[in-house]
Amino acid sequence: MYKFKTLTIFLFTFYFSMGVSKYIQILWFEKNDSVFNFSLSYSAMAVAGSFSFLLGKKVNQLSIKKGIFIFIPLYMAGMLLRIFPQPFFIPIISGAVSGIGAATVLLITRTWIAALIADHPEISSKLISSKAIISQIAMISTTFLSGQALYFLGESSASYISLLIMAPILLFGVFFIRDYPDDHIIKKTRNKTVLPSNKKIAILVYTLGILIGMNLGLVQPYLPIILKEVGQFNISFVSTLMTIVSVVQMLSSLFFRNKKMNQRPNIFFLIIELVIFIIFTFTGVMDLRHMIIIPVFLFAILITGFQIVREIMEYTMFPAEELTLYLGIVQSSVLVGDSVGGPVGGYLYNLSISMLFIVFAILNLIIGIGYTIIYSIHSKYNKRIALSQEIDHTLTQVSE
Repeated sequence: MYKFKTLTIFLFTFYFSMGVSKYIQILWFEKNDSVFNFSLSYSAMAVAGSFSFLLGKKVNQLSIKKGIFIFIPLYMAGMLLRIFPQPFFIPIISGAVSGIGAATVLLITRTWIAALIADHPEISSKLISSKAIISQIAMISTTFLSGQALYFLGESSASYISLLIMAPILLFGVFFIRDYPDDHIIKKTRNKTVLPSNKKIAILVYTLGILIGMNLGLVQPYLPIILKEVGQFNISFVSTLMTIVSVVQMLSSLFFRNKKMNQRPNIFFLIIELVIFIIFTFTGVMDLRHMIIIPVFLFAILITGFQIVREIMEYTMFPAEELTLYLGIVQSSVLVGDSVGGPVGGYLYNLSISMLFIVFAILNLIIGIGYTIIYSIHSKYNKRIALSQEIDHTLTQVSE
């Protein structure tokens, strides 16, 4: 990633700030008996962020620099409001504001990466996995430093609030990064709508994206309190465990950058989802809460593969001329699903940790089968388009 140092520095700063705020927020809300308010904030963030789907074309008309300078301050404002766990409407407002800002910045980042891949297709898998590694390095740093800061400063309200305020201050550092690209993220195309030309496939992608979002929001946001409450660990040990989880995810990213992932990503994706289904079904049925660390670490490995291989599939199967539209659809649908998955995860956590794991397992099985089917449909569709273009090109040459 040294060749793309501007992107690298931006990604680290963005994910580092996000990690501090995200990790401290769930612990702060849990301390104030406001886990449900956290789920409402999480849901509002996802719903508001889903509007990035409608902003896809507008984002393309901005330069990367302008897009970042417009939407980063919005995300910072939402972060600051996280110091208020009550009354319920403030977390909702915080989630909505930060959701719009963060989702749009993430869309800009994905289209930025797509443009780099278009110029350097030979490094596509390395670029995608490197993004995951950068995010994990940031999470390792934030999880460990934030947790240890709380432990040594004491779990007082002042400590939590100070760390929550520090997050947007750190994010302000992106304005000092040099050499942002000034050109448009994606060059203009003939498509003047916010939807791809094949509406049926777009609907299928959107539907499955909702399920993926539900899957991501079901367990991942609650890992710190699952370890703290179910495993009966203190805050220092929880932060250490979450740091190790992040290290495991980072090392897993190195494995999933293998070129073989580019050859048959759909097969690898299905295998990952089947393994998740087996592990979490077994954990839920057997109620192995005293061994909670084991499924958490397996989750860290598999969810990394889930994210990387899914992204490889998306860059492969979506038509290049409509890539931005599809990325907007995927991101928006995932956020919509996330808005449902967050509250459902919170409800199931309070109801039964075993039920939470079983529902998570079943959802992964559905996603694995569904995304594999859609990948097959897209591949056949893209082959027909390519063949049609080749025939048109041949006929044009003959006529000339």
